[in-house]
Amino acid sequence: MFEWEKEAEEISVIGPDTKQEDIDLITCNKDLREGRTAKGIISFIATHKPENWLFAKKLKLKFWDGTPQPGRTIVINGEGGIGDELINIRFMDHLKDYGMKPILYSAWYEHRKDITDLFRRHGHEVVTNALFFHKDWLWTNMMPLPGYLGVTEADLWRGPYLTPIRDPKNKLNDNKFKIGIKCNGNPYFDQDIYRSIPIEEMLEVLPKNASVYYFDKEKTHPDTISLKDKLNTWEDTLDYIDQMDVIVSSCTSLVHAAGAMGKKTFVITPIAEYYIWVTTRTDESSPWYGDNFKVLKQQTLRSWKEPLNRVRELLN
Repeated sequence: MFEWEKEAEEISVIGPDTKQEDIDLITCNKDLREGRTAKGIISFIATHKPENWLFAKKLKLKFWDGTPQPGRTIVINGEGGIGDELINIRFMDHLKDYGMKPILYSAWYEHRKDITDLFRRHGHEVVTNALFFHKDWLWTNMMPLPGYLGVTEADLWRGPYLTPIRDPKNKLNDNKFKIGIKCNGNPYFDQDIYRSIPIEEMLEVLPKNASVYYFDKEKTHPDTISLKDKLNTWEDTLDYIDQMDVIVSSCTSLVHAAGAMGKKTFVITPIAEYYIWVTTRTDESSPWYGDNFKVLKQQTLRSWKEPLNRVRELLN
């Protein structure tokens, strides 16, 4: 156990002066680390979630909290970032196992129509206008959905659930070992500073004889092959992920797309890690993705030395 984990466990002895937000964070991490997956997800996401005005007040749909109701249509309210939808779209199939008809109400339609088109291609029904909702439909939020389903760690991964289209325009003519990298996520996300890795530090640990492809729509670097002008849609992104030998990235939507494809992926996570990286496992694997996925955790605050050195070892 790392020092910061020991400190978290010590704090978990909750006293009268402990702040509520600390109690919530400690409780859900403890649940997830001890295998109470569904409870931990609910604790992390849904404990203080405000009531949804559109569904609860305007449409007055009945909220679904996990009881199987065969034959019923259920609207899944897409929420969070693109990465969150990539993580949780898999659970639409769990609802189908209940004999229910899930429909995604995607928050990304206006800004990223390509992500809803991607989900439709994979067999998921998507609605982008609430005017088409029926009064007898149920609804629930997307991010706590696995919690309402009562999942265990063993339920999280059923195999790859995203596939590339392999558009000829995205074909690479490169016989070298290919590494796809991303060093930060959305710069407008206030927590991005904690997951951003200086690109020079990442490049330092990568093999010099490999082709390094930079999966960033805003930035370039002279020591990488830029994909800046090629990633026009998520279909393009999946096509390029498909051709990489390995993806190395901080905690961004890229790793969730790669993980969902079954691609060999190394995600480098900060100490303040996202909830899906908190599990019972201690061997770098993740129950959320397959055997090709490794979670390399920051061990020292403001230092990426340990996880990056581990990347070097794995690639060698």
